[in-house]
Amino acid sequence: MRILLLGLTSNIGFKFYKRFSLEFEIYATYRQLPKEIPNNNRFIKLESLSIKTLNKLVFDFKPEIIINTIAEGSIDKCEADFDLCSQLNKELVENLVNVIKNKDIKLIHFSSNAIYDGKTPPYTELSPPNPVNNYGKLKLKSDLIIRGNLKNYLLLRPITLIGKSECFQRLNPATFIISKIEKNQKLKLVNDDIVNFLYLDDLVNILFKLIKTNATGEFNISGDDILSRYELGQVVLENISKTVKISECSSLSFQTLAKRAENTSFDNSKIKKTLNFKFTPIDVAIRNIISNI
Repeated sequence: MRILLLGLTSNIGFKFYKRFSLEFEIYATYRQLPKEIPNNNRFIKLESLSIKTLNKLVFDFKPEIIINTIAEGSIDKCEADFDLCSQLNKELVENLVNVIKNKDIKLIHFSSNAIYDGKTPPYTELSPPNPVNNYGKLKLKSDLIIRGNLKNYLLLRPITLIGKSECFQRLNPATFIISKIEKNQKLKLVNDDIVNFLYLDDLVNILFKLIKTNATGEFNISGDDILSRYELGQVVLENISKTVKISECSSLSFQTLAKRAENTSFDNSKIKKTLNFKFTPIDVAIRNIISNI
């Protein structure tokens, strides 16, 4: 199966490529290739997000599936520079849809829990969206574009990810906490940002299974354990040989440009039933992350 992966260096993209580059014929795009990734003839520097460029990629590589992991994930950056973030989080998706809507190509796109307002958790695939910031609004617009124009698609909505961070990737909540504890630095973590954190390895395994079973549709994907950032910090502390003080606070203690939804935890029963999937418990995931750093 030939796959065009947009976003080689993203958390999801790089983990998927590393795990399954022998299983699939994967061609992957990048903006800047880190020195840690040896180049090969299946990597393509993406110079533009235009329809013309995307058309050429599709013509040259003739993929059966396009996996789009390109996005601006900084919620505050989307608030500060809406136009730039719109190019990555909405216009790219719109261009992709226009390129493939009359072709036999499946689009796999990653949405976000940020399309929900955090007032009525847990959220299922049928829950009404009501984003509270620009990031969520752009993600919702992309969802609607895909849903309204394509039949052969997977719209995956992973909740906040935790997993090993490569040196060329930004830290996620778990690796941020671990890095602070390893440096014996005190931590103040919020107790009102609540999700059922998703282990990156679980997400990549789910992606593989959905591809192999030729699944379509929408899936809210999360782990089983619902925690605040403060509670996540406690789990890390229980599994690392350090004595660091972690204090809790509300999100009002930090100044941010964008409004945050408080509890966007998911009801993950649809994906579990579809694939008979068992999620990694949070303490096991944390131990795996620590052992791989």
